[in-house]
Amino acid sequence: MNPVIAMFLGVALGGETITAAEWAAMPVILAGVAIVMVAHSRAEATAAAAGRHGTVRS
Repeated sequence: MNPVIAMFLGVALGGETITAAEWAAMPVILAGVAIVMVAHSRAEATAAAAGRHGTVRS
């Protein structure tokens, strides 16, 4: 979510404008973030099922 938050902070605090290309890129950015989050969650679940405790290093 950091790229999206950074973009909106730039608008809110820096007076930047969001172009049409940036609006079009937003779903791609969000999809990429979602893919990474799901993959990390699955890796943690697999590690837990295998009996390893702690976080998964990526």
